[in-house]
Amino acid sequence: MASRQKSNIHELPPLLADSWPEGLTPSRFQKYLWSTAITADRISAAAALGPKFVAPTHEALFLDAVVAFRGNDFRRAILYSAISTEVAFGTVIDESYDRVLAAPNDERFRMIELARAGAVTVRKDPIYERLRQRSDFNVLLHELSLYVLRRSLLAENQELYADAKRLYSTRNQLVHSGGLVENETNPPLRLDAGGAMTALQTAIAVFSWLKLRNDFPLPDGDFVAYPSQAMW
Repeated sequence: MASRQKSNIHELPPLLADSWPEGLTPSRFQKYLWSTAITADRISAAAALGPKFVAPTHEALFLDAVVAFRGNDFRRAILYSAISTEVAFGTVIDESYDRVLAAPNDERFRMIELARAGAVTVRKDPIYERLRQRSDFNVLLHELSLYVLRRSLLAENQELYADAKRLYSTRNQLVHSGGLVENETNPPLRLDAGGAMTALQTAIAVFSWLKLRNDFPLPDGDFVAYPSQAMW
């Protein structure tokens, strides 16, 4: 039996070049598959996270949206994108509020202490509690984030605010009605590749605004060229 030789590739070859070596013809390859390829560095980075690592919920939901998009399940891609956006906002706001609870009194908040049974004292901000209990996505984007984060998506980026509202409005129609109703003032995202890609892009833009990880490659259909007979 012939022996097999193994070699390590430390760097991927360049994808684009002005001219190809003589005798080689350029071929096309999906950019998404190339940019998400498993490499030794990525395996090492994953191993370094340890066995107890759990990915943030909003990231897992977003990756579910990407998987749905690649499977042409555009309805599910939009739903998961919207949910990941809501979870990301809620997570950042709740974590910020937890830091407020753990810190000395901050005059920006209305902290009170309430006595409970068993000589237990509970410290809370009733304004935050009331805002957080409202099942209104717009409150997350504006009032609650302004109160806790001292930032408002509406105030800082009205275009992204409108995109996020459109995404969540589409989600609500799909969940509660099972279909979409055309609305001239706030049209829903289309249940096709274009609408689903807009949903993914909106989610990433929201992650960026929240200062969360946002470097997720998107399966946008782009192709890159490479020499089809190159010896790697």
